[in-house]
Amino acid sequence: MTEKHQGLRKFLTEEQIANLPDQRGLRSWAFEPYLKLHNDSANAALESTLNSLRDEWLQGFERKPNPKMQCNFVSCLRTFLINLMRVYIEDEGLTVGIPSQKELLGSQVQYRPAFMSVHYYLKALKLLLDSELVDMVKRGHRQENYGETSRYALSDLALERLPVNKIRADDFDIGRRDEVILLKDTKHRLIRYEQTPETQSMRDNLRKLNDLLERSEIATTRPSTAHIDFDSDFSGQATDLYRVFNNGDFSQGGRFYGGWWIHAKKHFRRKITINGERTIEADFKALHPAILFAKNDLPIPPDPYALIPGVAERPSPWGRCQRTTTCLSRATTCWRCIR
Repeated sequence: MTEKHQGLRKFLTEEQIANLPDQRGLRSWAFEPYLKLHNDSANAALESTLNSLRDEWLQGFERKPNPKMQCNFVSCLRTFLINLMRVYIEDEGLTVGIPSQKELLGSQVQYRPAFMSVHYYLKALKLLLDSELVDMVKRGHRQENYGETSRYALSDLALERLPVNKIRADDFDIGRRDEVILLKDTKHRLIRYEQTPETQSMRDNLRKLNDLLERSEIATTRPSTAHIDFDSDFSGQATDLYRVFNNGDFSQGGRFYGGWWIHAKKHFRRKITINGERTIEADFKALHPAILFAKNDLPIPPDPYALIPGVAERPSPWGRCQRTTTCLSRATTCWRCIR
């Protein structure tokens, strides 16, 4: 019996627990283009399926693509399959959200490995669907202000052909990203940007930090359980960090993402160790507005989010900052207004 069912054993038999319906709904992990499988026997078993798929793909050509192109295509196939294998091993009810809009994929090409061109990405996904190794569990849709990515899972045929019984959740990790500085538009979609000395400096500094994290042992005092110890956005993240800027502007955002500890719940964060040493979590009240007060040589009030005298002469009719709809305070003026 798994740890998540321990409390139920007080009231139900194991047979009753096994027959309980899953009420968590259709859950999905994001597609991870840098996912790696570190299991020699599983990779060897996977190779025969990849070779068969490659040969099927090559039948559509009068003149075969060169070996490098074939390798790129097979790498796309592998990445899709190991993403789907990983979520199945983690939880059979999980799916993978895989975007497939050509225009969107084209704008995000710099955030994927070099082998994963839009053409091979889409061709590989189509071949997996046509070969009935992958099922589309739920079709995606897009509305004016909201969109949902299509969800995919391994088919029964794939479970027979793929080495899912040879792998464990800790056989996977996420490799180093080619791009660690990410820019999103006003609809929260990744977009291309021109490289500048500023972006290069941020990239160089972050790669130094990631090198340090890679040399450090960031662990926990007990094994983790994804749906118990992590929030719903956790999808197997490793230690490699990246920064996300918003609204097509490098002056907005810049928060760090990517570390698995970011998604750890409060009770599990106490279990984190660094190089074998236990850690503590310091919680600084209203840290960011306090920093802004200090940078402007202003006294830090007891509640930095409260109304700042002299800044707003008349209250907002909505009881919140008039300058932004994402104000972090319910007061008439928020910390964003003093920047």
